[in-house]
Amino acid sequence: MLQSYQLPIKGTFYYAAEIAFDENLLTSNTALQLLPEPDNGYDRYALQIFLPTMQDSSNNRVPSIEVLNADNPGLLLGYVPRQLSPIISRQLKSSCTYSLQVIHKARLGKRIEIGCLLEMHLPWITALNLRLRVIWVQQLKRLKRVQCYLTQKNE
Repeated sequence: MLQSYQLPIKGTFYYAAEIAFDENLLTSNTALQLLPEPDNGYDRYALQIFLPTMQDSSNNRVPSIEVLNADNPGLLLGYVPRQLSPIISRQLKSSCTYSLQVIHKARLGKRIEIGCLLEMHLPWITALNLRLRVIWVQQLKRLKRVQCYLTQKNE
């Protein structure tokens, strides 16, 4: 059954999200791609989120719907949240098809916030497990925002 999940991209501060944001490459419904990173030292199920790009005739970077490859990796925007990556990674290994697209972008001070929509065909128990974890990640994000707000207000 096709399920939809809204999730944030983690680590945007450390990767090319700012470049993509500044070059206006991230618009609603911009297609993104997942790439497993099994050698990641922090998360063996780590999934990188890339914005596939290519150079146009004016040597400007433009979004591309081409599949990622070693010659054209695109821009690494960040990662799937660690709490969600084991489930999604296992489904991708079992040849599960997915679509991933941008639904929200914002600059919050020095940080870039990117929300995306993941659509996958999942068995109902896996879908339920992932849904609960997505809710958990969203609540953690809200709590972090409140903490930042309260910290700024007290300064």
